[in-house]
Amino acid sequence: MIFLRLLSGFLVFFPLLANAGWWTPADDEKLRHSIQQLADQQCLSVPVTTWPLAWTDLSALDHADLPEHCRNAARRYVLDERARATGSGPRYGVTLSGANEPMLWRGFAASPRERAMVSASVGLSSTRFDARLDASFADSEQDKGRLDGSYMAAAMGNWALGVGAVDRWWGPGWQSSLVLSHNARPAPAVFISRMESTPFQSRWLSWIGHWQANIFVAQLEHQRDPARSQLIGMRASFKPASSLEIGLSRTIQWAGEGRPKGADTFFYALVGRDNAESSGFASNQDDPSDQMAGFDVRYSRLLGENTLALYGQMIGEDEAGMMPAKYIYLAGAELGSHIGRGSQRWVLEASNTLVGAWLSEKLPGVAYEHMNYVTGLRYKSRNMGSTWERDAEVLVLAFRQYFANQHELGITLAHANLNQEGVVRPGSLSPVPPLALASEATRTDVIGLSYRLPLAWGRFTLAAQHSTKNVPMVAGLPERSTVSASWEYRPARY
Repeated sequence: MIFLRLLSGFLVFFPLLANAGWWTPADDEKLRHSIQQLADQQCLSVPVTTWPLAWTDLSALDHADLPEHCRNAARRYVLDERARATGSGPRYGVTLSGANEPMLWRGFAASPRERAMVSASVGLSSTRFDARLDASFADSEQDKGRLDGSYMAAAMGNWALGVGAVDRWWGPGWQSSLVLSHNARPAPAVFISRMESTPFQSRWLSWIGHWQANIFVAQLEHQRDPARSQLIGMRASFKPASSLEIGLSRTIQWAGEGRPKGADTFFYALVGRDNAESSGFASNQDDPSDQMAGFDVRYSRLLGENTLALYGQMIGEDEAGMMPAKYIYLAGAELGSHIGRGSQRWVLEASNTLVGAWLSEKLPGVAYEHMNYVTGLRYKSRNMGSTWERDAEVLVLAFRQYFANQHELGITLAHANLNQEGVVRPGSLSPVPPLALASEATRTDVIGLSYRLPLAWGRFTLAAQHSTKNVPMVAGLPERSTVSASWEYRPARY
């Protein structure tokens, strides 16, 4: 892989690198809980619905004039995690995990992707460069050796330009995101992202407040239809008020074997001219791309020491009049509380990935699919957006308890109506490996439990997930119950 060769060459400069890693982990639920709590308490004014975040964007927590209510346990935890992730010298990591089989439905928190996996990582940084090499070996029928999580990046003013396979989570949801989540493995990509979300100085644009922007171009796998297509992702998030955050997201899948890939095709895709014959093309085969776009909103209020927030996300599967159309939906409410010496997060989240289910005509078999890009918005057999896949109606109740002694308890209850109309597109049956998509309409309840605690220079996580019914999948019939265990080495604070 090109980015690995570049990264290997970059590590030659090891002696010159001695500062801090640039980004937070994108799958640490307690870290996200703590940062979100500080943002809702107006201790942070930066956008926090686009992960990973840049550590430099959390520098307000260091200010001497920080209000007293912000000098709390959440701030101490975030600063402690930053101290672990930054400092002089290399950053090492080791993770061991095992499961009777991979978790079928994944939320924000990390969970084992295979029956057994061992990972080792080293990271090196300076004020101008950041690099991480993460090598994994998995007990899997595909890609036993992996470099997921590896990247290298260089600073250009307030922007970072990089290349690597980086996990992303776009949106305010906790159990899933409609556009990009942790459900699928990260694809190798070239990316550019803003480091500090400082507001515009212009009086015409300063009302936007703190804003963040991310763009990437990812190379997708060979075993898809069409093979080796590319995915472009774009997101901007901003806070016009301390209690309001808005995000705009867009993905474009284009090129690939047998597909047009010239400059004119790229231009048509970029401006949204891709509705086949309705856009003036000779036939549907001339459609240059498969796109999804939409927005998300999160609004929070203080309730004494507690915080309450409402959020929603709408992503359009198609375009009409240069705007997204044929929407899928996600909505939720969350409460951050302080009962006893610890803290809690309560989440009620509903989603429906059947196009038009909430606001217009129902169109089954449309979300995440395309006539020319048959594999759809998926990578290595799993959906890049919703963990519940298309045409799913799901209600989730989640509770997280974060104890003062660093133990963590998670409980998730979900009622899911998967593949509501029982539609299986012919193209869904052909990819290798098969898709993790329900092959028939199935109603089931899902129970998830997790417990994490400090153990032997690291932290140990035990998790379980149980479905009350068998869920036939295109990829086969998975076990109804999954149990996993993982241990992550935690370096001492630098």
